Amino acid sequence: MSDKAGRERLREAITKLNVPDKAFADAGGVTRQTLAGYLNSDREPTRDTLANWVKAYKLNAHWLLTGEGEMLLADHQVPLTHPLAQRVNQVALVMAESGADDLAVLCAARAMVDGEIEKVLRTHGGSGDDPLDGTPRAAKTAAYPARKRAAGDD
Repeated sequence: MSDKAGRERLREAITKLNVPDKAFADAGGVTRQTLAGYLNSDREPTRDTLANWVKAYKLNAHWLLTGEGEMLLADHQVPLTHPLAQRVNQVALVMAESGADDLAVLCAARAMVDGEIEKVLRTHGGSGDDPLDGTPRAAKTAAYPARKRAAGDD
């Protein structure tokens, strides 16, 4: 990011976000003077500083580093970090790309989550009842055999 274009992208982000330099520096975990060095010389922000700005302002790290794409991440572009969320997202993406309608995608995601809940309950010696409403899991699952198949629990 030490190139002139990288410094311009950093300036552009500060301007578009309408954030005072001091606040932007603080969010990055650096001083105002250090930020000035990034903006006016060949000094480069550390990986941690860049990560702090990306997280604090939902900046697109790819844009910040390369100038490609949009400056800001849309809410749906925020990376999923929890493994369960990543698996549900993957199922939804594959089904949507295969032409499944929203209801089918939601049913598959629900079946997957139900299966994960059952695994956790078994691991922790749970009763198999729904922890939210006390309904026996078997009663719900019997009504939705397609959900169980979609989750891989044949």
